[in-house]
Amino acid sequence: MRGRRIVVAADATGLGDGRLAEHDYLLMLGTGRPALGLLVDQIMALVRWLAEQHSVPVVVRADGVAATMASLLAAALHERQLQGVELARRPLTFDYLVATSALMDPGAAVLRCFGLGAACDIDGLVQLAAPAQVTVFGTI
Repeated sequence: MRGRRIVVAADATGLGDGRLAEHDYLLMLGTGRPALGLLVDQIMALVRWLAEQHSVPVVVRADGVAATMASLLAAALHERQLQGVELARRPLTFDYLVATSALMDPGAAVLRCFGLGAACDIDGLVQLAAPAQVTVFGTI
């Protein structure tokens, strides 16, 4: 079927309406893995499931600091079923997140991850996401 499009709205653990409380990211720490890694895993699992169940290219649209970073990391990890990532309110750089109070926002708490920007900055992740198309609708 040409032009077939399926829209799924999903809240990963700790984001959106699925947030349990201001410090729900602490619950994720009980797994022994960084909260950001768990969000990336959830996005990748959803992308794989959608691609397998519906045989359609998957484009992830994320809004906000934590969701955009998790989606970009999923694309950079070369999830082959991921055709594109659309990012709204993407941070400019990791240094920006550290220099401002952006990480103090409860929604961005999952980004408090040791060594996050050591290997490359956010623009480097965009390059690593290829061949997935990365579209940015706004930065902070």
